[in-house]
Amino acid sequence: MAGQSSFYSKESLCEFNYHNAVREYGPFWHYCTPGQLNESVNITEDDFRFSINNLALSAAEAGVHIVTDAHMSNHLHVLVGCKREQCFIMEEAYLYRAGKHLDAQGRRVSLDRFRCPDPIAVTDLNMMRNEIVYINRNGFVVDPRHTPFSYPWSGGRIYFNKQDSIEGAVSFNALTYRAKRRISLRSEPVVPDGYLYKDGLILPCSYLKYRLGESLFRDAHHYFSLLSKNVESFSLIAKRLGDQVVVTDEEMFNLLGSIARKDFNLSQASLLPPQEKIKLAKMMRYDYNASDSQIQRLLKLDLNVVRELFPR
Repeated sequence: MAGQSSFYSKESLCEFNYHNAVREYGPFWHYCTPGQLNESVNITEDDFRFSINNLALSAAEAGVHIVTDAHMSNHLHVLVGCKREQCFIMEEAYLYRAGKHLDAQGRRVSLDRFRCPDPIAVTDLNMMRNEIVYINRNGFVVDPRHTPFSYPWSGGRIYFNKQDSIEGAVSFNALTYRAKRRISLRSEPVVPDGYLYKDGLILPCSYLKYRLGESLFRDAHHYFSLLSKNVESFSLIAKRLGDQVVVTDEEMFNLLGSIARKDFNLSQASLLPPQEKIKLAKMMRYDYNASDSQIQRLLKLDLNVVRELFPR
């Protein structure tokens, strides 16, 4: 009974924290630019650093509170607390700076598709949790070199993890006028006094409401469990957003293996007859947004067969 009591008391506290956050910062929105953008906006480390600084400044200018974010090469995920129209004020400021940054590099990249026409409203605590986890694992899913705690360009690396070192950091507002103009690429920005700047970066721990995000999970174990096991929820979010990548090869391999063992008494899905592989290929694409190459790798299908199944 003591364990049950602890569970319900923790869950009640999470509910209280969520509703309190809605009153103070909300409503909340999942702002996401299309993941199908072919052109990469962020290529170098300097590009990613610029994107983080740009988002932090743009959010401050728009009066937007960021719970977590993920900066990818060709799209952006941000969970924000604000009025819906403030999302678009933030967007315009972000795109203005991004355009100036690309122009300075001599890169001609159209930013017309780097927009979020319809931010997704977060309607309850469980949805809020799922959106946080989905965003925080985005870089991990795309880049096999990283865990959800090591991808450097996402708020996920500081959730229930070692925080950024602030030793040597300075208040952004204490920088010279020229330095602030150089970073912001426009007139001197006004940001909260808590914004810290170090090594060319506005530190995520100083602009993200990550403590609020953490308070919506019962504990670190609860967060990690959702991060590593909530594959079905990830697929639903990805469908809604139009994201191409949902789960890693390892996660998909385990899912396929479970199906093969349960339905066919085989150890691996790659051992199934061709027609059963076709059925699984369709499940992978339509339920989990698997790419052609991921389907080909895990089912050991000829890539031409996969492309015939899913013509572009």
